[in-house]
Amino acid sequence: MKRAFRLRSRKVFAQVLRQGRTLGSRHVVVFWLRDGGDGGQRLEIGFAVQRAVGSAVRRNRVRRRLRALAQVLAEELPAQGRMVWLGKVSALDAPWGELVDGTRRMLRRLRAERDPQDRGAG
Repeated sequence: MKRAFRLRSRKVFAQVLRQGRTLGSRHVVVFWLRDGGDGGQRLEIGFAVQRAVGSAVRRNRVRRRLRALAQVLAEELPAQGRMVWLGKVSALDAPWGELVDGTRRMLRRLRAERDPQDRGAG
């Protein structure tokens, strides 16, 4: 994921967490705000990790896994808006395939809510 598309501002993070739609899987929770408020034409993604994961080393490992996951699933992400991906404790030791599959199912639900005509696709 390119740095230009990363969400870094604490203020914007808080806005997405407060106003965004929440979808969760076993290992990841995604907060999605359709309109960033500034009419942005691209998707911005931020990554966060629960403190319960442990030390900074463990939290950073989960954050790296989340970034790699977003890279793998880039084609399935919305074209615009703002997202915050929150890694849970279980994301640290989860098998990679399970992380990808769970997040992919979650993104399909998001797409189905966003585009009613896509409900039959799958």
